[in-house]
Amino acid sequence: MNDITSFIEILEMQKENLEVFIEVAAKKQRALLENDRELFDETLKDEEFYISKLTRNEKDKQALLRKIFGRSLTEEERKLSKLIPLLQKYSPENEGKKIEELQLELKNLAEKLSKINNQNMFLIRNARQFLIDTINTLMNEKRASIFDRKV
Repeated sequence: MNDITSFIEILEMQKENLEVFIEVAAKKQRALLENDRELFDETLKDEEFYISKLTRNEKDKQALLRKIFGRSLTEEERKLSKLIPLLQKYSPENEGKKIEELQLELKNLAEKLSKINNQNMFLIRNARQFLIDTINTLMNEKRASIFDRKV
């Protein structure tokens, strides 16, 4: 197996891990909406697991790129859009096309994950603010005299 084929396999693993990570993020959203603490805790563990898998994929990808190019690449050079022309020098045309397809799929998955994560953050912030407001209301009611309390 050549290095470019190995690179494609790493990208495919990243794609699979991102797809599952998106499912976990959607499950987390369901847990937030349903106020299911047990499901929420489960999704946090799953997120940690897939984050570590994605981190490992990225480290493997960087190590392979160092092997292919004989040096570490800059952050700008590591972007798939910049890598494709560089890698095409080392690969047959069909492998270059496969990398381009994977780049587009990874980009779309990353955008989908970002959207779900933003929605989840919105839900978490609102739930947190609701709790703070509820606690403040309860604390203020206890401090008010019996005649000043709202009924």
